[in-house]
Amino acid sequence: MNSQRINTFRKLITLSTNAIKQYGFRYLITTVLLEIRHNGFAIFKPEPETKIINTYSEEISYKIWLREHELGSKKIQKIRIEVNEFKTCPKITIILNVKVDECEMLLQSLQKQLYKNFEIIINCQKLIYDKVVKSIKEFKGIEIIENKENCDKINELVSKCSGEWILLLNNVKTLTEDALYHIIVEINSNENIELIYSDEDRWLETNRINPFFKPDWSPDLFLSQDYISNFFAISKKIWKETKFDDSLQYTRYYDFLLKITDKPRMIKHITKILYSIEEKHDKVNLESKNILKNTLQRRRIEGEVLDGLIPRTFRIKYKIKGNPKISIIIPTKDNKLILQRCLDSLRTKTDYKNFEVIIIDNNSETEEMKKYLNSLSHKVLSYKDSFNFSKLNNLGRKNATGEFLLFLNDDIAALKSNWLENMIEIGQQEGVGVVGAKLVLSDNNIQHAGWVYLKSGAGIHPFTDTDAESDKFNGQINVIRNYSAVTGACQLIKTEIYDKVGGYDENFDLYYGDSDLCMKVIEAGYRIVYTPYAKLLHQGSTSIKKQSKVFFSTENHLEFITKWKNVKNGDPFYNPNLKINYRIKTE
Repeated sequence: MNSQRINTFRKLITLSTNAIKQYGFRYLITTVLLEIRHNGFAIFKPEPETKIINTYSEEISYKIWLREHELGSKKIQKIRIEVNEFKTCPKITIILNVKVDECEMLLQSLQKQLYKNFEIIINCQKLIYDKVVKSIKEFKGIEIIENKENCDKINELVSKCSGEWILLLNNVKTLTEDALYHIIVEINSNENIELIYSDEDRWLETNRINPFFKPDWSPDLFLSQDYISNFFAISKKIWKETKFDDSLQYTRYYDFLLKITDKPRMIKHITKILYSIEEKHDKVNLESKNILKNTLQRRRIEGEVLDGLIPRTFRIKYKIKGNPKISIIIPTKDNKLILQRCLDSLRTKTDYKNFEVIIIDNNSETEEMKKYLNSLSHKVLSYKDSFNFSKLNNLGRKNATGEFLLFLNDDIAALKSNWLENMIEIGQQEGVGVVGAKLVLSDNNIQHAGWVYLKSGAGIHPFTDTDAESDKFNGQINVIRNYSAVTGACQLIKTEIYDKVGGYDENFDLYYGDSDLCMKVIEAGYRIVYTPYAKLLHQGSTSIKKQSKVFFSTENHLEFITKWKNVKNGDPFYNPNLKINYRIKTE
């Protein structure tokens, strides 16, 4: 008997056994007779081989996206009309950080700009300055500021510029024709804007690849990854406040941006790809880590700068102050084995020990579960009403004595023993409200690495079914970064902040209570932070579904988008060019 037939009979035996257990032997016989009557004995034939085809390709989708966003003649004509109607048309000084053998495409793209009020300053090695200037002079309509004596000193270059705005380009291969136009659009939209950046892609040979559709300003991400300094525009008044460190060879732009964002700024993200950078694979260098170290000292933050989980990323490992007590709140019902796994991992796989466990039992019925709960030394509270996730967590808070609250599902299990301290160190930072963890399935694929909203108001996990250690999606799975929400399956918050925002909204009985809490925390002026350095398993029980016979996801969703109407405008930490699961949005 071949392997396919063996598998078929195994499947039939399994199905038969399950059918007998659930519906009885008579049901099985009746079903089999009906199947034979309709299909004969074809049910025993080997099943044809099927191939699982992954129909999504980022490369193909991006090519489609590029075609859909091409500047046709109608769009170009419309832009030219708009340029003449701008309220203000400030001059832009463009500082080129270029090599003579790499600047031709960039110069051509500058000559084609639809917005013409700009000048160029050269920033390159003195040995090749004359060659670069000669190349630029071949392009008509480009104003060049001669600066042969100090062409590698950016502060002196900026002092010579006449532009009201300064655009700094580093490692840029080419610009889109409308790049400067979009900058001017934003300047006209809000006179208080101080810094502008955009999305990017990479240039490889003759192709544009690897688009980076970025989030809006994300301060914790910027300490983990320099995602801005290849292309950014600043108002000249910013330069007057903060100077470039010309002693730095590679990271003067990153250093400058870190300095100007020491305090809050009006930062605008253009959600369009306006430039391509060279496809390079430079490793994180010592200079980058040194400027981050200086940033911590300048901001009076205790911590150290480490290499990140993937190349060209960093980890700020903050120092934990004191020994804060954590109240771990776990709702459960009749999940003895799952809960036991969770509690065992807290005991054996958690280095940080100053915590209490509060278990909220929601009408467990089995004697096994009751006996297990009675055997525990932890606080066990009884909740007799019908399942309400928000009420369960609020009951836990009323009995908590910790400085922090950690809401934890019973189907969570620690994988790395430093997970809790890695959440606490971030939760202690000024301005941080909620901290979320990296949650994985048993196959090490992502279950949760942040929570975002589509314009429909629907919340999604953007990286599901991706390997937890992947460097895909420009590394966004494996960097500390900001989100609009993180899941209540593992959610750390200061007790003080939880009380300040009123805790969980009990109108969200099944879904969106955790998202609502995060939205309230943001509204109160705090940040939501995800860390990949707290890694836990999230698989085994379906606690919420077990507790309720009727799912109210639609009802809770409608209530959520009614309460938080701004989610329909899009998520600041999820680029509008993306759809579900970080896929590129095409028509």
